Formats: sequence, structure tokens, C-alpha cells
Amino acid sequence: KYWADVALGILKQKRAISATVRVEWLVHGHILMWFSPLKETSRKLFETYHLSMQVGDFRTAMFSLNLSTRFAVFEGENLQILSRSIGSNLKNMLKHNSECAKLAVLDAVMVDEIRGEDSTPFAVFDGLFLNDDDLMKDALVKK
Repeated sequence: KYWADVALGILKQKRAISATVRVEWLVHGHILMWFSPLKETSRKLFETYHLSMQVGDFRTAMFSLNLSTRFAVFEGENLQILSRSIGSNLKNMLKHNSECAKLAVLDAVMVDEIRGEDSTPFAVFDGLFLNDDDLMKDALVKK
């Protein structure tokens, strides 16, 4: 936690926006998540998503949005709202970061399972991946 705070402090002084969004994604999404409430972490990552989009760092934006959504699931956000949010962001994620889109589809499947519904998240892949087994095969090939 100490080094995460140091990194964030340095970034605030330098005002290096392009580096800031990546470090904020890393610090909030992978370090401070262990020390902060998930709701706060989710909010910070959503802010990082917006800032990343503004500076044109779409890869970091998509990963920030994905982690923000995942943390929102576990902190108790309304699942119906999250399901719609994930669904509406899938095409944009696929356009800017296909690996992140795969993670988001798995999140959508998880939310669907909890809700007892099927939002057909795999449709975004236009037949390339039909289910989570196809995604697992793809991951193993890239291993």
C-alpha cells in the first residue's frame, strides 16, 4: 500500500496524463483493491475509464471499465443495471480491446447465471465464440 500511495503521489505532481491512467488502473485495480472498499475501487476505476477515453488510451479504458464492472458485481450493485451496462459496452470493448471483451462476456455470463437469464453475450463475437468453452480453447492456444 505504501508504494501504491507513493506512485499516485508522483503522478499527481507530474501531471503526465497518459502514464497516469495506466498507473491508476494498475494501482486501483490490482493493489489498492485489497485495502479499499470495492465500491470506492469501482468508482476510481470508472473515473480512470473516463479519463483514459478522453486521452485516447482505449486499451486502458476498456480494462478499467471491465474491472470497475466486475467490482460493482461483488459490491452489490443492481444486477439488472449491470447486465444492461455490460451488454451496451461489449461492442465498444470488442472494437478497442478484444481480450477485454472476452473477460466482459464472462462477466455477463456470471451475472446472467445469478439472475437466471440469458442476455446472449456471445452474440457480439458473430459466431467466432459460441460459449465459454470456446473462450477457454482460445486462451489455451494463446498460453
